[in-house]
Amino acid sequence: MPTFTIVAAGTDPLGPNEIAAGTDIQVTDGDIFIIDASANSNVTFKADSGIPADFDIIFQSSNTNAFNIKVEGNLTSTVDVAANSDLAGINLDAKSSDGLTMTAADGVSFGQFDGSTLGSNDVTIGNGFTTTRNWTFGDNSDSLIVGDDATFANIDTRAGDDTIEFGDRATIQSIATKEGNDSLTIGDDADSGNISTGKGDDTITTGRNAQITAIDGGEDNDSHTTQTLGMNTSNIETTTTCYNAGTMIDTPDGPRAVETLRPGDLVLTADHGPQEIRWVRSSDQLLEDVDFDGKPVLIAAGALGKGLPAQDLIVSPQHRILVGGDGQLTRYFDGKAFAPAKALTKLPGIRHMKGKSKITWVHFACDRHEVVTANGCLSESLLLAPMFAYGLTREERRTLTAIFGPVMQPGAAFNGPAAHTCLKVGEVRHQISSGATAKYTSAIAKEIRKWDVGAAMKRYEAERLRVDVRAKQKRETAAA
Repeated sequence: MPTFTIVAAGTDPLGPNEIAAGTDIQVTDGDIFIIDASANSNVTFKADSGIPADFDIIFQSSNTNAFNIKVEGNLTSTVDVAANSDLAGINLDAKSSDGLTMTAADGVSFGQFDGSTLGSNDVTIGNGFTTTRNWTFGDNSDSLIVGDDATFANIDTRAGDDTIEFGDRATIQSIATKEGNDSLTIGDDADSGNISTGKGDDTITTGRNAQITAIDGGEDNDSHTTQTLGMNTSNIETTTTCYNAGTMIDTPDGPRAVETLRPGDLVLTADHGPQEIRWVRSSDQLLEDVDFDGKPVLIAAGALGKGLPAQDLIVSPQHRILVGGDGQLTRYFDGKAFAPAKALTKLPGIRHMKGKSKITWVHFACDRHEVVTANGCLSESLLLAPMFAYGLTREERRTLTAIFGPVMQPGAAFNGPAAHTCLKVGEVRHQISSGATAKYTSAIAKEIRKWDVGAAMKRYEAERLRVDVRAKQKRETAAA
């Protein structure tokens, strides 16, 4: 493949395959451009004759000059930066390009980054990275994976289903992900300004000792898992489908505590008999700063029907309970469906828990989404839907792919579809309200019928009394 070296502007004479900085460079597919330490003027890469091309930009060492590198349309670039390269004065503008992949080794500093707005941007950075300039991505699904001890200014990933992962001890001025189902993971000892994830179902994970000004989940269903108390959060809802440790799950060998289940164990399912568990995960969640709507839900024994559950059941707010079948809330629901636990909290015996400061969640997945028995009532196994997967590490997602195979279409679950219709919170609450109204109306109608019968009886008895009185008066008149 043709390899060129970009050297200082005005270099004369140029060596073999050398190009002076400060010029527009025509790119063909497979070209490789090495940015020399002497390069000192703006460089613009253009597709030769407008023909789409993939090409490489390589930084093999530091360059302490200040200039811009621009990548124009019909070009897809791969940028590689060697370890300990000081490129703080170099800005990369790939807004008009078709896509970009960037890899930087440990100890790198870099200037401003403007990613492709037309294609995806996939950026992987090692430990000790530093930038004092803003980094902006496009409206597609972008990823930014950064190691430990990173320093960033403002990060804006714009729209798209974006993934951001930072190691420990990150220092960040702000992060904004805007519209899309985004996944944001920040390790221990983070120091950050505001984090906002905008519209979409977003998953945020922060580690221990986080110093973050504020986290705003924005619109839709968002989750935040953290090991740090006292965080300032808003618009966060817990969306993970989990059982509390200690929940008893029915198996062919009898009920077992959910935290003892392992891949390969069998659980009893309502629709397919004994089924093998394929994947298990557990995690601790601190609850002191979780919004009320995101706190665990307690379903008291008998709250769903006679003996349902057999003992108190604690689940995450979005955990789905089977309703309308097998005696579970059949007075409100005619057909079988799944209802989020938090949608049932208007019913007696079902409420959000206020007192807990920490909880251990356990979830398990089978080859399919299944109906299982938990503490004697019918509930769900884990549906590995996109929003849940977004909250996992890349290694965990690779494990799911190895177990269940790749997701066949956007928005699909690894082990979907859902076993039954999944009702939304508003739908469930409306159905309960309507059912309660119908129940009240029926009771009133019965009372009215009672009143009608009672009134008729009184009229009948009054008429009989009048008849008896008239008959007595006639007899007395005849006798006289």
